[in-house]
Amino acid sequence: MYKGFCEKLHVETTRYPSDIIISPSEMTPELATVIRTSEIMAMRKYEELINNFYQQGVPYNRQILIKSLTEEWQMYLQLPFSETYKIVCNVSNTLLLNELEIIYWSILLKNKFEGTKPALYAYFTAFLAKSNLNSDVFPFEICLNSKIPNFRLHYNNWQLVFDFPIEITVKDLNARLRQLNEDHIKGVKDYELMVRQLMQIPRRKGSNVSEAMISEISVDCFGGTSFEDYEIDLLLDAKNSPINKLED
Repeated sequence: MYKGFCEKLHVETTRYPSDIIISPSEMTPELATVIRTSEIMAMRKYEELINNFYQQGVPYNRQILIKSLTEEWQMYLQLPFSETYKIVCNVSNTLLLNELEIIYWSILLKNKFEGTKPALYAYFTAFLAKSNLNSDVFPFEICLNSKIPNFRLHYNNWQLVFDFPIEITVKDLNARLRQLNEDHIKGVKDYELMVRQLMQIPRRKGSNVSEAMISEISVDCFGGTSFEDYEIDLLLDAKNSPINKLED
């Protein structure tokens, strides 16, 4: 009787890799091997995912969303477009974000933040979006650990400080998608208007309209933006937009 009673009071002291109280000094070689094996399997899974991502190609609509998101976030950060675009592309390509995840991510990026570097904030919010829309994000976490040492620790601490919407609904996602697409369409229409207006400006030899007047008309019509500046922007976008090829 007493023997059976003691067995019932037995406390299991075995620790597993998932226990956060295990320190590196407490790990046995066998336990370290188990953890290392899971990380290797996660990295192989990530390599498989990224290979599929490259093979399928980058959808054009995805790049439209990224460009609209960059233009919006650039205004908030007060950074050059190229620098902001590089951050957005690196983060979205590392986490292999699809269109839905980018829309979700863009909602999170609208929250004000202080005390966190833009690139780190972008990784945190993108990983949060990925986690909320997917059940298995361990391969991405392992990848981020290789880029940001102790990523999970920093990510958990960041979550304790910043407050985000508890639930983002389908209605919120649809509204955000509409807004990002409208921003892109507006930019295209502005460019088409500029071309039409410029074609109406007489440039024939012997014209009574001086070059100074042409320049003045251009500024008045397009809010201070010259056609040359717009051409430079387009060339920059073409250079930065990886439609068929992703940036490293």
